Amino acid sequence: MCIVPFIRKRTSILCQSHIIPCRFGGDEFMLIVDSKSEVLPSEIVDMIGKAIDEKAISTLGFPVRLTFGYAFSGSGEKSIHEIISEADKMLYMNKEKSRA
Repeated sequence: MCIVPFIRKRTSILCQSHIIPCRFGGDEFMLIVDSKSEVLPSEIVDMIGKAIDEKAISTLGFPVRLTFGYAFSGSGEKSIHEIISEADKMLYMNKEKSRA
């Protein structure tokens, strides 16, 4: 399943011009959200998680859990590498929490 078009069909969140979805690695994806967005990153990942979970239950018969991490650029004082590193750390912390 190609995840970005799948999510785009099930939630309008990725159709907004201030949110850019992209593939970052094998099974990792990134959303670049403009600071003018009225939707918080936590709300965005919640909507995506619900859309995928609902489809997985109806198709597979069991839930699929996703883990998210995100970071803020602040007022531009961080490099893109620092922002991605922060989001990656959050992702792995959340993975550990979900296993407990």
